[in-house]
Amino acid sequence: MRPRSSLGLFLGILSAVVIVDQISKRLALSALSDGGSLTAIPGLILLTRTSNTGAAFGLMPGFRVLFMLIALAVVVGVFAFVVRERPQSALLVVALGLVTGGAIGNFIDRALHGQVIDFLEFAFIDFPVFNVADTAIVVGVGLLILWLLITPSPRPGSVEPDSAPPVPSPPDPGSPGSDAPGQGEVG
Repeated sequence: MRPRSSLGLFLGILSAVVIVDQISKRLALSALSDGGSLTAIPGLILLTRTSNTGAAFGLMPGFRVLFMLIALAVVVGVFAFVVRERPQSALLVVALGLVTGGAIGNFIDRALHGQVIDFLEFAFIDFPVFNVADTAIVVGVGLLILWLLITPSPRPGSVEPDSAPPVPSPPDPGSPGSDAPGQGEVG
């Protein structure tokens, strides 16, 4: 992957997640009353609108400012990494785009509503209600773990080809500063 295309892919994935997340939440807010539920796919998915003041899946409620600061740190850190390092792995870039887009989506909710809007619920299992941003974060972290597992790591003591220090060239015999006898000596 070309360095420029890694940034484009990252921004494209991030933008798609934020747009789909925010549109889906607006639809949930307009179509469902708080706590209201509709069957989307019988036996599989319900649309149930809830609000969440905690982290993903309602963990640690009431820490809005902390979660906003964490999201901001993640977004700034990942964006700086992608711009500076221009990762060549499409899998890594997609994973980082998903996580960052999800963090931004939930950050927007906390900033605008003081809580995150959740509306997706599994009908077949007792699982917390979630949203598109949560899904992007979980899938992104899963892809990041996969990338870590399949990317070969350098062996101890080995040096990456691009990070090897330059080999100094030998001095020209007889040049000033050279210890070699030759043309540069006056006798």
